[in-house]
Amino acid sequence: MPNYADEHSLTPQRIANVFCQIYGSDPQAHGKIMEDHPELRPRAPKCPKEYQQRDKFWTQSLAPHVHKAG
Repeated sequence: MPNYADEHSLTPQRIANVFCQIYGSDPQAHGKIMEDHPELRPRAPKCPKEYQQRDKFWTQSLAPHVHKAG
């Protein structure tokens, strides 16, 4: 695997987390991830909830810093 980061390497667990977030954001659109990575299939049902939790956290955390148009 090519080196995509310096001191923060893409370990298998980190890659699995990234794939889970992508899949969880839209399972229908990103279903190929589970086809290409069958080792992640047991985790697939949990990915949408994991994505929703992270999305909520980031949305709330960044809200005070977002400029509102109008």
